[in-house]
Amino acid sequence: MIEYILLNLLLFVYVVLISIEFGNSIYYYIYSKRDINLSKIIFGYISPIWELTNTVLVLFIVFLIGIYPKAPMLYGTVLIVPVSLALMFLMIRAFSFVYLYEYDESSITFRTLYALCSLFIPIFLSTYFSVSIYNNIHQVGGSIIYSLSRIFFSPLSLAFMIFAVLNIIYLSSAFLLMYTKKDKKIIEEVSHIFIILSSIMLIFVSISFFIFQNLPFFNNILNNYFLILFLYLLLFVLSQGLLIFKEYRNIFSFSLLQMFLLFLMYVFGNYPYIMYNNISIFNINSPLVIQVLLYVSIIALIISIPALIVFIYFIKRK
Repeated sequence: MIEYILLNLLLFVYVVLISIEFGNSIYYYIYSKRDINLSKIIFGYISPIWELTNTVLVLFIVFLIGIYPKAPMLYGTVLIVPVSLALMFLMIRAFSFVYLYEYDESSITFRTLYALCSLFIPIFLSTYFSVSIYNNIHQVGGSIIYSLSRIFFSPLSLAFMIFAVLNIIYLSSAFLLMYTKKDKKIIEEVSHIFIILSSIMLIFVSISFFIFQNLPFFNNILNNYFLILFLYLLLFVLSQGLLIFKEYRNIFSFSLLQMFLLFLMYVFGNYPYIMYNNISIFNINSPLVIQVLLYVSIIALIISIPALIVFIYFIKRK
């Protein structure tokens, strides 16, 4: 059970980091066409997050493959197209980032490429959630049969794609409100975007519950549906109240709690499966492998906690 919690914790941290990084990239593109000084401020927040995001992604993949031996075959086959596309855009984005950082920050072409890739990568990676909840995979002998069109164009996949776009801009808005609270121009414009997006996300989450209530994962959270919605609505009201009273420091914390609440819904709704009906928490690797991975994770946490404290301090100083 502890390996299941650790795996999902890594996934949640990655989702948060990728939302901040890619959302800030979109804001960087917007402000680079209007105010180059503000865009430089936003670009400064992207640089340190970039390395941390990739590190967490590698840790998540290592744990997924190491703990669940069926994961490489199933996820590797079903997600080969969306993940390959995400990696292609990730390489283009990395090249654009280096070019802007080292050579010419005013390049319109590379700024546009940077923003577009930051938008498309979360869209393709969001297919992981739709596949793990309802993958529609059939194994015939040693072959895996699935529908590529369902992975990209099913209502559930499209919902996750839309949510991925909303989420990266929403969390990055809260992040910018917290760390640029002294810059009145950014605060004024980003706060309006935050209000609109938080309202859209509340409506989107509410509607999604009703649309997908017939899916198997929904049965696990059906009894607690109104409690989850009430807590999400409460956090929404509190975040709006903080915005009204200009308490920007805590807005990001409430936004993270909203995200964490939705993520808990995903974790408990899909329990005990990693990939519905194919990989469960009981299909684990040998106890020795799991023990080694847990020891490594504990050592990694001991090393990374001081680094994380320094990272947060650096962001605040920036």
